Amino acid sequence: MPYRDPQSPNWSISYSNSSGKRVRESAGTSSFEEAKALEAKRKLESHFIKRWGEKPTHSYDQMMVEYLRETVEKKSHSRDLTSANALQPHFSGKIMQKLQPIDVAEYKKLRRSKISATGKRISDSTIGKELMLVSAAIKYVNRELGWEIPNILTGRIPLGRIMKVRWLRHEEADELVFQAKNSSRAKHLVHFIELGLSTGMRRDEMLRLEWSRVDFGQRLIYLEPDDQKSGIPGSIPLNETALSVLRARLEHRMQWCTDSPWVFAGRTGERIGSIKNSFYYAAAAVGLNDISPHTLRHTFAAWLVQAGVPIRTVCELCRHKDIRTTMRYAHLAPENSREAIKVLDRRSEFGQSELSDLAVKIS
Repeated sequence: MPYRDPQSPNWSISYSNSSGKRVRESAGTSSFEEAKALEAKRKLESHFIKRWGEKPTHSYDQMMVEYLRETVEKKSHSRDLTSANALQPHFSGKIMQKLQPIDVAEYKKLRRSKISATGKRISDSTIGKELMLVSAAIKYVNRELGWEIPNILTGRIPLGRIMKVRWLRHEEADELVFQAKNSSRAKHLVHFIELGLSTGMRRDEMLRLEWSRVDFGQRLIYLEPDDQKSGIPGSIPLNETALSVLRARLEHRMQWCTDSPWVFAGRTGERIGSIKNSFYYAAAAVGLNDISPHTLRHTFAAWLVQAGVPIRTVCELCRHKDIRTTMRYAHLAPENSREAIKVLDRRSEFGQSELSDLAVKIS
């Protein structure tokens, strides 16, 4: 019988799977009748497998509903819904256990022939994100619900071309900061730019930053799982520029909105929700028409690499889950590679062990 956790608005269900293991899961609904029907369905599926060894089949629609319902709190949920809308006409009604590689190939061909709202053809990057949603849904229902759906998406998702990373040269950043300081449109913009350049924080990480997560004593900003893209708790070290920015924001708070929890707050204490217009205005004023707020994060990483900071450290400071993301900036420090290969010019001066020791010291 469905039961409800006092801290959740939704019902949960409980049943024994075909192996006799007790399974508990959220029904994803506040309706008792819907939860009861789902529990009966799960029990029937387990019975068929246990009694006759018959494995139930599942449609694309069943799978996607299960996945989207259980991942509604996911940061990229709105992006998933957009992808699901694109996938629906092609995959709706298909049985997942019977899906073939040709179904994926036809979808890619169909999407590549479409024109987007901007008048351009749908890119492989977009198609890849759509198909990754299907793959993620398959992994979810197999892991959480015990479904046995082969993931034919493996190796068939187009990655798209590698986009050129736009970062600011020091003189460009100086011009942007100067323009922001002297603009009457948004006094907080210069603080946003300087904090982004000094910490590599994402736009929403800065605009949603609360004072309770700023530690002046330890010179850190703390991030909880819900505060950043990776969903992993962490911290951001603060240099003198970042500390100066935060002190300026604190002065603003003490003058205008002492009770506001937000670092980027207006005079009445409300959170500043967007800097888009003021940022693009300032950028256009100094001829930087090809940048966005995210360019500040790219610039943070680029400057660190150019200063000789090891790529692994840059990865940690940017909080990248995969170092391959950080490697997009590696070409900005060719001197590191030049110094490394100089070891080979001296091979006649050393024995093999000495050569290895020297290579270790350089790395």
